[in-house]
Amino acid sequence: MKTALLLVIILILAAGISVLYYSTPDKTSKEKQTETEKTIDTPQKDINGPRDSAASFFSYIYAGEYKTAARRFLTKSLLTELEQSGKLDKFNDIVNANIPNYDLGKIQVNFAGENKANVSLQLIEDPAVMQYNMIKEDGEWKIDLSGILK
Repeated sequence: MKTALLLVIILILAAGISVLYYSTPDKTSKEKQTETEKTIDTPQKDINGPRDSAASFFSYIYAGEYKTAARRFLTKSLLTELEQSGKLDKFNDIVNANIPNYDLGKIQVNFAGENKANVSLQLIEDPAVMQYNMIKEDGEWKIDLSGILK
């Protein structure tokens, strides 16, 4: 008797779930494509603008992932220069000597056109603000540290 009752409950639940599943309108191919793009784990797909790129760059730096930060967020020309000069291997020393700790929750962005922006980051220990130029390369926002790294 208990087994039959349990079987009936399971069948009712399964029928209810299938009705909900099949009565939900299907997504258009464009919605499916957008949803797929959001789930692909490729570099930069999750970066929405200069604020997010700057925050991600400094998050990698603070986590000790210097080369990953450089490869993902530096401009192509600067990355090439660092690789050719051998400075990429010393990137952590250069960064530690020149970049303080910022409050990544307080990043301000000023756009200077479609492909350029300026981000302002507030220091944690000080009310001072530092500014960095951002450049959009191949649809991705990169940080320009050429003034610091030369």
